[in-house]
Amino acid sequence: MGISYLQPAETFVRAPANGPCSPLAWLALGATLFACGPAPIGGAAGSGGTGGSAGTAGSGGASVGPQFKPPDCEQTHSFYAHGGVGEADTTPFPIPLRPDNGGNAYQCFYFDPPYPADSQGLWFYPDLSRADKRFIHHMILYGTETRKHVSGTSERCSGIQVGAYFVAGWAPGSGETQFPSDVGVLLPNAATGQYILEVHYGNPNNIADAVDSTGMQFCTARPDARPHTASTHFTGTEAICVPPGGEFTAQGPCDPRDDLGDIHVIGWSPHAHLLADRVTTKIMRANGSVEVMHDEPYSFNNQRPYGAPGGEIIIRAGDTIETSCHYRNPTAFEVPFGEKTQDEMCYNFVLAWPANALSIDPATLGDWEREALLGQQERRCVKPLSIFGSCNGADDMPK
Repeated sequence: MGISYLQPAETFVRAPANGPCSPLAWLALGATLFACGPAPIGGAAGSGGTGGSAGTAGSGGASVGPQFKPPDCEQTHSFYAHGGVGEADTTPFPIPLRPDNGGNAYQCFYFDPPYPADSQGLWFYPDLSRADKRFIHHMILYGTETRKHVSGTSERCSGIQVGAYFVAGWAPGSGETQFPSDVGVLLPNAATGQYILEVHYGNPNNIADAVDSTGMQFCTARPDARPHTASTHFTGTEAICVPPGGEFTAQGPCDPRDDLGDIHVIGWSPHAHLLADRVTTKIMRANGSVEVMHDEPYSFNNQRPYGAPGGEIIIRAGDTIETSCHYRNPTAFEVPFGEKTQDEMCYNFVLAWPANALSIDPATLGDWEREALLGQQERRCVKPLSIFGSCNGADDMPK
């Protein structure tokens, strides 16, 4: 059985290069994240399953929601954006006005782990029932092994959580996440770790009085509940500079560590912004052959995840990976890598076990690259200095 990504009943159409939902039209329509509007494309989400399609919307549909979490869940937890202080605070969070940053604002909400030691994560459900999705670019639940903030507090932050790792997330078109029955997800240490719920808000028209209570529900079980423990890893690049009125392809090589044995890829989720129209991930086998893991059209408004055909793809010692993103830019401005919706990104978030295995091998890096790793997220297989290939070099890295 492959990873099962269950999608919501309503998703969004792909924005064409020209037309009512093109980047230029998006700006003209007020530049809220969903100015072009939602377009239902089927019934409730399908049951997911193996083999690439992994839970696309279908007729009839299957049950999706908190009441349908896996039967081996032992505890259920939730973290929400909130405007006050305290883990149980339910005050809606006032969406910031950031005219100085194109309306983009990042807010980080901090929570201590609420479960027993060494628990596994089995299911993640992004709860947007009290969210104003017009203003939400994405939500990422990060984990860290170093507790630095008081639980139940929040602060303005950037799009890079140094020393943290991706646990779960939501972007337009995605839905709840379940895993194969023999795979759980590595979570922050209960005694010393912490969660960071990062929400990227986009409010370019400075609409006042907008509030949000976006959140993530998840369930856990004892550490031996499932035999394999996975984690999500970054692949891709920050070397992005899309020329005005032109096309551009960003390419990000990945040479993963090989000291943890075979790497079992069970799913992935591409992420870019408004100008990207295709994301590709290839495996360059040690024997010289090339295997296409992912090669699909991309739309910011339909960032659906994918399951591995047959349940898993195995990466072995000596294999490397390359993730690339193709962009078309109809505007009169060059577009760099960056955290704003108006900037671009090129990532494919790959879920694989054993946890941490699909991380860059420090032995393949120079001194400056190893130093740069200290200022980035963990579980990355991205060249640490690729930002110097962005339009403005290191100035484009979120601060």
